[in-house]
Amino acid sequence: GYAVSITGCGADPLIEGAAVLKHAIHQSSVKYDYKMYAIVHPDGEECGSQLANVGYTILMRDTPVAVEDIKGEYLRTKIKDNGCCGEKELIKLEAYTIIQHPIVVHLDLDTLVLQPMDKVFDYMLGEASESSIQSVIQ
Repeated sequence: GYAVSITGCGADPLIEGAAVLKHAIHQSSVKYDYKMYAIVHPDGEECGSQLANVGYTILMRDTPVAVEDIKGEYLRTKIKDNGCCGEKELIKLEAYTIIQHPIVVHLDLDTLVLQPMDKVFDYMLGEASESSIQSVIQ
């Protein structure tokens, strides 16, 4: 499976980016079947729920860890001001809860898959040697 996360609604072309990413994955998926998931924070429900129209399964998820429960002082004091979305970025961890697939790849919507990842998946599943994926990872 493949997952993206939506933490809020902004000016970026969300649906278009999600559709392009899904198409790129479809074009590059040779050996393995897949399903697309959108992990959507409540702040992104209005726009994130629209990804169902382009073939994503919507998983509504709140931030899995309260900031005050983060034990590390550095992260606890800095996370709210980190990046575009602060602590809401932690919903990416929800990809680990998608256990219907032996592998789930979380991608940001500004990425693009240009080659099949089958050899990498084969290696991760113990079906290929490290030498067989050298050409892919170089």
